Parts: sequence; structure tokens; C-alpha cells
Amino acid sequence: MTSFNLAPSVRALKEDKATWKSRFHQLKVKSVYGGVDPDFRAATRDLYFRELRKQLNAIDRFQSDAGERPILARIMLLRAIRTAPLVRFSRSHWVELNDHHTDLLQALYGRVGAIKALRKSVFSIRTPESIEPSLERLDRVPTFRLMHRLGQEGLKRTA
Repeated sequence: MTSFNLAPSVRALKEDKATWKSRFHQLKVKSVYGGVDPDFRAATRDLYFRELRKQLNAIDRFQSDAGERPILARIMLLRAIRTAPLVRFSRSHWVELNDHHTDLLQALYGRVGAIKALRKSVFSIRTPESIEPSLERLDRVPTFRLMHRLGQEGLKRTA
């Protein structure tokens, strides 16, 4: 299992959703910017906290449900693991990534390639055991390395 808990101090990084200003900002980000914040630090934090955690939880659910309900587990995995947020992030912040963070950009596109390979193997009619090699490319170690890089970049901007 890849489940993990974040420290309580991490909650301080999240914005207060009760104010109208933060709600308006969230609405603007979703509608105008396609879900990617124009601020590099905020977009990195969103990708770190929201998208990668969602992918890890989807992999855990697939591994636990694949034996009992293989079709439903595949549908849920396909629905949760997407390349669009990663590609949108890299397209929105391409100047920053190309100028200062080429290793992070390479890690993101390595992740996109691994997701595409996983989706291709899930679409093909195979047993859940044959999907495992594709899942290993997305599971714990590569995800935590990417999360570490994203966390470093998000914290660099605050210092």
C-alpha cells in the first residue's frame, strides 16, 4: 500500500476557502486557466497535493480491487490517472520549466510516458497481473521522487 498521511503543518499551506476572494480565485483558475494556477509556486503545490496523491490512491485501489472486481477497478484507474493535468502544468509554465527546471520537466514527461503506457496496457484485454509492470513505473519510488522535486520547487519560491 502507498497510503500516507501528511503532517499537520502542511495544512497551513492550504488557502482558506471561506473567503469570497479565494473562492473567486479558484473559479478563475478553473475557468480561465484550465485548472492550472498562473503562479508557479501555487501550481506546483496543487500538482503535488492534489494530482499525485490522487494517482497514488487510484493505484492502491486498483491493486486491492483488481481480484474481486476487475472491470470496475480498471474503469476507476483509467478515470483517476490522467496526463492532462501534468501536460497543462508544463504548457502553462513552460518558460519557467525550460529556463530553470529542466530536470523537473524531464521528470514530468517521464511520468506522462509512464501514464500513457499504463493506460494502453489497461485498455488491452489482459489480466491484472500483466498490468503490474506498468504500475511499477508509476508506483511508490518514482512518484515520491517527483513529489520531492515539486515540493522543493514550491518551497524555493517561499524562501
